[in-house]
Amino acid sequence: MNDAPRKDESNVIEMRGIRKSYMLGNMPVPVLHGIDITVKHGEFVAIMGPSGSGKSTLMNIIGFLDRPTEGDYYLDGVHMQSSKDSRLADIRNNKIGFVFQQFYLLPRMTAVENVELPLIYAGVASGKERRERAEAALRSVGLGDKLRNRPNELSGGQQQRVSVARALVNNPSIILADEPTGALDSTTTKEVLDIFEQIHKEGRTIIMITHEPDVAAHAERTIHIRDGLVSDR
Repeated sequence: MNDAPRKDESNVIEMRGIRKSYMLGNMPVPVLHGIDITVKHGEFVAIMGPSGSGKSTLMNIIGFLDRPTEGDYYLDGVHMQSSKDSRLADIRNNKIGFVFQQFYLLPRMTAVENVELPLIYAGVASGKERRERAEAALRSVGLGDKLRNRPNELSGGQQQRVSVARALVNNPSIILADEPTGALDSTTTKEVLDIFEQIHKEGRTIIMITHEPDVAAHAERTIHIRDGLVSDR
């Protein structure tokens, strides 16, 4: 396959026959066995599956944190397998925002300093611009009064909102969320999901990994993964 765009550009993501194996010694251990999925621009999709189903491996491939062993991956109609690592890094920095179950906030940095980090990686040289954009992202998730707080001064829900602000600060078109409510209680889970729904209303594509049906219910559509394959249930 080449890098020519596909005709159907209503799909932001199109994956065909995605397989992934890891080597254990000299033996390949298959994790994904031929995944076919599509996600349209502006869609809110949940990917559900039990532990060990391959859903996080699939998320890593979608976010260019890993490469498939076989198969075809199109992003915005462009075939990605032959892309250099530097190009994939640029896509991660500018087009995709990541939210994880563990917040991955640097403990010695304030909330606004944590949110500034993707802007540094993206090459935004102006400290003033980085600070203004980070503060705006934190205000958008309801943390305008916590800009100077460090992670240990924030609740779990507030820390996750900082990580959401960090994912939004580069204005990505896609948000990838891997078990974003897994470490939260029911009240803070609702707060975070409300933010995702607002982000979705603004036109961003959201792909959320979860094993919880009540969390997946907030998405428009659920893709079920079992034993490395798309499953009816």
